[in-house]
Amino acid sequence: MAHTKPTYLNFDDKNYAWKPDIDYRVEPFTYRVGKGEQGVLICEPYKTEIGQYWRFKTKEIADKSSKKIYALFMKYVKDDDFVGADMARKYLQMGYTRARRYANYKGGKKYDANNNYAMLEKGTGDLEKAASADIFTNIGSWLKRMNYTPNAKRIGKMKGVKKENLPHKLCVTCGRPFTWRKKWEKVWQEVKYCSEKCKRQKTK
Repeated sequence: MAHTKPTYLNFDDKNYAWKPDIDYRVEPFTYRVGKGEQGVLICEPYKTEIGQYWRFKTKEIADKSSKKIYALFMKYVKDDDFVGADMARKYLQMGYTRARRYANYKGGKKYDANNNYAMLEKGTGDLEKAASADIFTNIGSWLKRMNYTPNAKRIGKMKGVKKENLPHKLCVTCGRPFTWRKKWEKVWQEVKYCSEKCKRQKTK
């Protein structure tokens, strides 16, 4: 079986869909659900709001942590904050995956950085972390019973956002500021021009 190195060695920061300088509560339309736990340690303000409670050192700590994050998840759902709810889901999922890694590998280290990133021996971890992983698994099952699934169609709502608080940019052609529009909700990060006229002038 071919040796598989960790994917973070080839991390493409430039093309990563999640950016640390975006306020995803203000600009939810720029958020991408992605795979697994992508973006979970980047997206603000949710990283700060949720991350401070994310712990799994012991079963008791994991129980307290998972319940707090689940409560945040429910609050985000109630507030129709899709990005917050999806981020809370990712933290709960990561509680399981990270705890399992520490249960399987000593110190949570799966690869040996001093040996060409060869996989380390499995079954050398802390068994208490397995109990922590089970706690997060149980919380995850609650989400399934709620029939919660990421719904990208909900992203992009600017419900309750006043016009003066909408995101804005400077047109690269005329230099004038322009404001977010509904038609740009899925491509706002790529928008550079305030109008088709400016776009045509720039591309001539």
